[in-house]
Amino acid sequence: MALIFHMLSKAVEWGFLKTSPFKTGKKLMLEETNLGLRFLLDEEAEKLLSSCSSNLKPIVEVTLLTGMRRGELLGKRQGPPNSH
Repeated sequence: MALIFHMLSKAVEWGFLKTSPFKTGKKLMLEETNLGLRFLLDEEAEKLLSSCSSNLKPIVEVTLLTGMRRGELLGKRQGPPNSH
């Protein structure tokens, strides 16, 4: 938020904006709706794991236990840090 505040202040200083939205006192946060968010029931998680191949099962287990997203998982490597 500090970075955005600074950028908008500079935009005002340089004449790109008349005033910063921060000066109005309004919230600058986006309202998020989690209508599509839901968690698997225990039975659903068990069924998912039982249908996974032996190669895929550890990845699905990590996802279920940590809540990591696809991009976070795909960026991970196996082994000690700095070994790759």
